[in-house]
Amino acid sequence: MKLSLALLFAFAVGCGGNAASGDDDGCDDCTLGMALCDGSAVRTCIQDGACTRFSDAIPCDDGLLCSGGECTDMCTDQCTVGATRCAGDLVQECEMQASGCTDYSAPTACADGDCTSGSCPGQCSDQCTVGATRCSTAVDGVETCATQGNGCAAWGTAVACQGAQTCTSGACTTCTNGATRCSLNNNVEQCTNGQWFETQSCAFGCMTGTCQTSVTCTPGAHRCNGPAVEICNSSGTAYLHASTCSNTCSSGLCTGACTPGTKRCNGGMSETCNAGGTAWENGTVCTSGCDGGTGTCALAQLEITANTNLDGEIVVNGPVTVRSGATLTSPTGNLTIRATSITVELNGSIAATPTGENSQGAGGAGASSTACGGHGGGYGTMGNYNSYCGSTGRGPAFGSLTDAIVEPGGKGGNSPSGATGGKGGGVIRLIAGSITIAGQVTANGNQGSSNTSTYGAGGGGSGGGILIAANTITISGTISAAGGAGGINTYRPSYSGASGGDGRIKILRGLTATVTGTTIGAVTQGLLPPLTISSSTHPDPSLIYNDDFSIVGLSWDRAFPSTQGYYHRTSTTVNQPPTPAPPAQFVAGELVTVDRTSVVAGSNYFHIVPVDATSAVGTVENKFRVQVNTVPPTVSSSSHPSQTAWSATVNAFFSWTLPNADANHKGYYYVLDHYGDTMPPTTGPLLPVTQKQILLSNLTNGIWAFHLVSIDQRGYRTKAANHYKIRIGTDPGVGTLLGTVTANGSPVQGAKVRINRSLVGTDQTSLANGAYNFGGTIPAGTWEVSVEMTGYQTQTQTVTVTAAGSTTANFALVP
Repeated sequence: MKLSLALLFAFAVGCGGNAASGDDDGCDDCTLGMALCDGSAVRTCIQDGACTRFSDAIPCDDGLLCSGGECTDMCTDQCTVGATRCAGDLVQECEMQASGCTDYSAPTACADGDCTSGSCPGQCSDQCTVGATRCSTAVDGVETCATQGNGCAAWGTAVACQGAQTCTSGACTTCTNGATRCSLNNNVEQCTNGQWFETQSCAFGCMTGTCQTSVTCTPGAHRCNGPAVEICNSSGTAYLHASTCSNTCSSGLCTGACTPGTKRCNGGMSETCNAGGTAWENGTVCTSGCDGGTGTCALAQLEITANTNLDGEIVVNGPVTVRSGATLTSPTGNLTIRATSITVELNGSIAATPTGENSQGAGGAGASSTACGGHGGGYGTMGNYNSYCGSTGRGPAFGSLTDAIVEPGGKGGNSPSGATGGKGGGVIRLIAGSITIAGQVTANGNQGSSNTSTYGAGGGGSGGGILIAANTITISGTISAAGGAGGINTYRPSYSGASGGDGRIKILRGLTATVTGTTIGAVTQGLLPPLTISSSTHPDPSLIYNDDFSIVGLSWDRAFPSTQGYYHRTSTTVNQPPTPAPPAQFVAGELVTVDRTSVVAGSNYFHIVPVDATSAVGTVENKFRVQVNTVPPTVSSSSHPSQTAWSATVNAFFSWTLPNADANHKGYYYVLDHYGDTMPPTTGPLLPVTQKQILLSNLTNGIWAFHLVSIDQRGYRTKAANHYKIRIGTDPGVGTLLGTVTANGSPVQGAKVRINRSLVGTDQTSLANGAYNFGGTIPAGTWEVSVEMTGYQTQTQTVTVTAAGSTTANFALVP
């Protein structure tokens, strides 16, 4: 079992220092992120300027040993004694280790030149016969045996098979019907008539032509899943979505363009996207690990001995201690600390500056006259009001007692005379393996402004939000999210501002929570749910995704070490903690797929609660939102405003609008043809999302259909396209098309009859006697008529309809 703190993002191990190398440039030329053991310590390949090299050895924690490049509590055999391999320019040999398991030894430099095919120059042996070929296990391609720079024969880099070909017996050949492989998007492709078609979406990746349903990975490891970067969670049981690449993903890193200012981990180094968004630069070697969630270097420890300001998310790969007499303040009112342990000593404190202006809980101004004081802001409880002015406008309570979410408080109302309301409390999130608070943690609201010369004063801001999340929690001090007092009106005290409501405090534990101190606010206590939920298929909860997908893939971090499993469900209700009763389902691991049929148009919420080792079921949930769109773009034509009128205009101008904001889409695919139900494929040119019109000129006479779908940011279409029909030329008149549908000489009832796949006429179903009749409704011309019936092969005929004439087309179906 791998030992790592389940509440933290996993760290990619890596630090400074040069490894020995026989290369003149001092580089090891290793693969970024590669980790190996050096006794009971770990060394990781990192970027160092123009070089890649192995970091200095970082010892495993007491009681742990290194096996397979990671610190664990038990080892496993990694190789066969005597085998060798290259670690960049260095060489390793498999030996029996002190742990009792086989593993590759610490890397050593070659005396002359670089390691090739597991050997130093002059020390190698042939691995294969020159000219031999084999299929690669890494990609669908061919490896060829060739003489390497060390003079020995070894397998070369795989050359991927192109197009419809696949590797069989060491050669690229046309694929066999039914064969499967993994696509570049990590989905399953199947061979049909010599071509590859994507047949299955894989939420958690594809391996040897099959979707993966479980994951075992190294905590902190990066991988590509289609265009996305994913990071292995802290328990090594699931990959969590980290980012979607603008261009492509390679070796667990985005390539090409990036968003200026964003950070990422590259092995044991933190990198920043440059101002032009063209490259990752300014790499910083992280001596205590790079946090994959924030892309920043983690601190080894944090000790607050004097008054200190910190904001944002602080990740510490060790303990955090706020000493007696010291205060850690968040000036922006937004502080998250993730650490192995957090201690606030007696007379020490962590405080969020009141900055909240949450509109959900904003207090109102006194309503009855200019003499009134402002009403208090709300959050965990409602804001208060001045009895002289009534309750209108006081800040309401919002948020939920049943989830792990904390937010800023609401602002107090201004008085009609101009006195301003106090800001709401900020947000503090403390997340660790153990948390001990003997001092204070506060996110109080601010007092409203006072008034000395006229009536009225500002209302107090509400308390903010505090999250205390750990496996073990001990609170003997004070946790306060109190509302701010109303401003004082010294001119007429009875018209002072009202006080703000209290905020929300969430105390969520894995094993134990002992609270003997004081809590001020609306308090939730319970089992800790997973704090990080991600989706490989619908990664951004703020985006709306089109509905042409088969599954929703979800994964999360392990809630706490003794988690037995989770209950989960999907619904359209915002707050709905699952219980053991249906429709909730139990899952033991940290990933699950939700079928497309379980989500609807609009907002869907995935809810999850933990089950601990005693089978106690949590009552506090975390949730993940998936927004779904089922509506294609709406199409119109200024050149052909009527879909039924014939026109002499041969240049067709189409325009369209989206059902939601442009930010949800990449662009559009379209087709112009003579069929009524064509679904535009995703292989044609992609129109940019900003283009909402197109001119298609010099069209020939006939009935045309313009088919349009949008593509969302994940590449999904809507299941339905918009089909806009136009008629060019002179009206040719109409005729009749009729006939019968039979099978084995007997009439077939209920068969669907369509003309040019619903381009003209209204689809019909055959009657009890097998007859159908498009009486006097079909424009004169040549058409494709098709008949479809469950259990039978679809039949098609080409028929010509004449003006005022009658054409017969009979169909005999076969199973």
